[in-house]
Amino acid sequence: FGPGSLNGLNLPAFLKRNEQGGFFALDDVADGSLPIDGAEIKASISKGVARLDKAEVNAQKYKIWLSGIASYTGRGLALSGGIIPNGQPAQQQPAQQSATAGQTAVQAPQPPKQSLFFVGGNWSTPFISPISRGVSGQ
Repeated sequence: FGPGSLNGLNLPAFLKRNEQGGFFALDDVADGSLPIDGAEIKASISKGVARLDKAEVNAQKYKIWLSGIASYTGRGLALSGGIIPNGQPAQQQPAQQSATAGQTAVQAPQPPKQSLFFVGGNWSTPFISPISRGVSGQ
């Protein structure tokens, strides 16, 4: 999909709530709109369950991704997701070496800084449970 907006999401408020920890209703951060550059979705439906293999939204500052399942008949959600700043490498960087007094020190690569979360509940009242609080939204 091309440029547009993701209505019903106040991303700075979402990131703040995710950073604070504890579960919260998506409705608590639904008072905004996020302009997006594009979106990509790959899903399959079988026996009343939609399997979301890939859902990515690219915004000006962030990439948002989701994957998991949504029940069509029971309207239940079990999704994992993340928000990562744009321009940040998605993969770890190779280890860097520095020579100190004739010895070589190997610095471990840093994982990408991202906020991870779980989406549960149902279609009409989804809840968010933070997994990691790596992006502040500032």
